[in-house]
Amino acid sequence: MRAREPRLNHHWSRIGPFLSELFPVIASQLGPTYTAIVLHGDAIQAALTSEENSFLSTMQHGSAMLQEQFADTNARSLPLASPGMLAPSFVFQLYHTHGLPLDFTRMIADEHGLSFDEASVAELMEQHKVVSRSGRISSSRAIESHEREARATLLSQLADARHARGTVFSGYERLEEPNASILAAVPFTEQQASDAGATHALVSISPCPFYARGGGQRGDAGWLELADADATAPVRVRVLDSWPETTGDLTFTVLKLHARADELALLCRGADGAQSVRAIVDRDVRDACSRNHTATHLLHAALRHVLATTRHATVMQAGSDVNERRLRFDFTLAPLAGSPAGPQCFAALSPAELRLTEAWVQRIIEQDLPVTTAIKDQATAIAEGACCLAGETYADQVRVVTVAGEATAAAAAAAASSMELCGGTHVRSTAALRPFLILKEARRRTRSLSHSARL
Repeated sequence: MRAREPRLNHHWSRIGPFLSELFPVIASQLGPTYTAIVLHGDAIQAALTSEENSFLSTMQHGSAMLQEQFADTNARSLPLASPGMLAPSFVFQLYHTHGLPLDFTRMIADEHGLSFDEASVAELMEQHKVVSRSGRISSSRAIESHEREARATLLSQLADARHARGTVFSGYERLEEPNASILAAVPFTEQQASDAGATHALVSISPCPFYARGGGQRGDAGWLELADADATAPVRVRVLDSWPETTGDLTFTVLKLHARADELALLCRGADGAQSVRAIVDRDVRDACSRNHTATHLLHAALRHVLATTRHATVMQAGSDVNERRLRFDFTLAPLAGSPAGPQCFAALSPAELRLTEAWVQRIIEQDLPVTTAIKDQATAIAEGACCLAGETYADQVRVVTVAGEATAAAAAAAASSMELCGGTHVRSTAALRPFLILKEARRRTRSLSHSARL
């Protein structure tokens, strides 16, 4: 509905938010069935107003920009693919950078006798999605297919072996496991023109020091080493990624390896538990992820503290993405209990709020506070104030990560607000995070960096 709104009237100065005015009608019709609509009516109406104001502001800016650029179709600055045809890259940039819907660009272009190749624009959009897609690295659908087949075979091997238990994770205590048993291994080939001989494998070992991707944190990378009777030195293969897989009631950590075919053949010959390997986690990647994961907890605490003060809003985590390069924290806002749900509650963070949030985290970092973990009963941890991700399922016994310390009143407040249910890896002290920078906030996604070595 929002995307079609420009068709109603593109004299933007005359348009004001109107969707929120329709909300009472919708609530009266759907409220008896969907009671949450009535219960959270004020917040929903305020969010509608805020979102529509933001959209109209984008359209007003885009309209002025396009009208100015299209005013002179002979202007050298107008990017044309051919006479009368806008360059697809220009149209895509309007969408990607300025958020202008294609039908809006088409409507304004048509008024000036211009058009564009929509198929070419759609192809650029799809290319962008492929490049920006997060998760395991995969360069083609064929490669993904090979990996899916290998995964199915690996899980079948693990199920057939009837293991008494899944992978034993030892990565909290140590980054090396000298004698890890190979539970299952399946090689597969990724046929790429740039690396024709590249061969991969999916392997499961136990005990395993590699953190399996979860809680928003990427899986560990590293190496596996195994003895070769025909070589003077052990064979070392690269671990690219690690993630959990479940078969029956058991959970196993799966490692994705990259090595030569002969090296993987040697590895797979011992995939019956009889052969052991030395598992080594990449310390640089693990440490960087740990820094950014702890920084994510502090960012969450800072947003809760700052926005409760500036706009009487509560912050709820909606997701996160933590890797060795940076962190991303996704969140939603709702009015504090007893506070009015005005449009300001749902507006984008102001530059002042971002500065306050960044400064709050920096102050906690400078306190050099210890970061501790403890296993607690879930109900007890939540009663003590531990934050958890809405909709997530937790075991009866949970791991609680707390930023502790009572050097000052500020430090005590920080400890109380930074307590989360979390299975990820973390630093031992907040001093390891300095410096901390917020790069940007866009539609409830805050991207940040911690530690100078990664800037």
